[in-house]
Amino acid sequence: MRWKRSALLGVVVLAVGAGVARWRWPRAPEKDPMRLVLLQSALSEFNAKHYDQALEILNRRSAEVAPTSLDWMLRARIAEAKGLLAEAIDDLRHIADSDEISSQAWLKAGQIEVARNRARAAEAAFRRALLLNPEQLQAHRELAFLFALERRKAECDAQFRALARRIRMGHVMAFAWCQNYCELWDPKEAIPILNRFITEDPADRYSRLALVSCYKTDHKFDLAAEALSPLPDSDPDARALRIALAIGRGDIEIAQNLARDGPADHLRLNIYRGQLAFPGDASKAAAYYLSALRQDPEDRDALHGLGVALRKLGDPKAVEYLDLAARHDKLRRTIQDSVSTIQTDPRLFSKLGVICEALSRLEEARIWYQLAIERDPLDNQSQQALNRVEQAAHEDRVRSKVP
Repeated sequence: MRWKRSALLGVVVLAVGAGVARWRWPRAPEKDPMRLVLLQSALSEFNAKHYDQALEILNRRSAEVAPTSLDWMLRARIAEAKGLLAEAIDDLRHIADSDEISSQAWLKAGQIEVARNRARAAEAAFRRALLLNPEQLQAHRELAFLFALERRKAECDAQFRALARRIRMGHVMAFAWCQNYCELWDPKEAIPILNRFITEDPADRYSRLALVSCYKTDHKFDLAAEALSPLPDSDPDARALRIALAIGRGDIEIAQNLARDGPADHLRLNIYRGQLAFPGDASKAAAYYLSALRQDPEDRDALHGLGVALRKLGDPKAVEYLDLAARHDKLRRTIQDSVSTIQTDPRLFSKLGVICEALSRLEEARIWYQLAIERDPLDNQSQQALNRVEQAAHEDRVRSKVP
């Protein structure tokens, strides 16, 4: 996961003034019965980073009129700026879901919970923000980052799709989307964050599973086993990771014993079952990979494993699956190489569009072709390709609505 959080999440409204400006300050009458002048003064002090003075003004105001949602939001921002994160969360709880700024309040609560290393609470807050306002773009971005960090590929993909329907994506977010699809996660970046998450919340299963995966990727099998130990074998994801660790250590018998149990329809379990069955029983391996693909038709490991097993069986369909796996690998290499080629290859965006289109990832292809055209408005090839994928996407939408 090479993309940085700040790059993925875009511009976050850090200054209360920028957010409050959208909340339509009422014009204060001559006698100012709501004491709005005090609220505006507190905001000015906050923006000047005079936090104690801002709080003193809010206290003076609350002695005269009942605090509004704007008061509580500003109090929360002051508490956040002073590092009083639990107090900030308490302040935000005073804002009712029926309030005009409730979605923004839940968004801010989620961001504060991330800072408190409470991933589950953050996810719940971001989801609440979207329930109240599905157009809350920043909540989609925050969830995309969190799900990528926790290696929740499908859920992360869903957030990117939601964003793609609402905004015109730049190349940073498009790269992030493809990185998630290719499972290009940087364990060194994720490990310290995930460790903080499970230290604060030991029952955070998703963060624990992701941490184990990171340790496995980094060949730190002892640390992976230790982090995984609180989860039972009855947890199929934990069982799959124990199989992966056993395979990584060369303990094939242990891996085989673990693979015998667990649900028959679990994606990763069936991929490992296929790996353990091959090459001794290519037919059984193929059956396991087919079962895995029923759970995720785009899984690269299942596609490649099935292709290899079918090739050993002499089945001509092997070429189809191996070709799909090769397209996945090509996208992965191109994304990895883009760290340097984005500066040197003027055709990079159009190449990414071609690869995504070949993988039937039409939304991503559309975005890459748009970016290619923005880079070179005379790129007729990308313009034709954009028209093609937009037509194909339209036909897919029409088909999906047919009973």
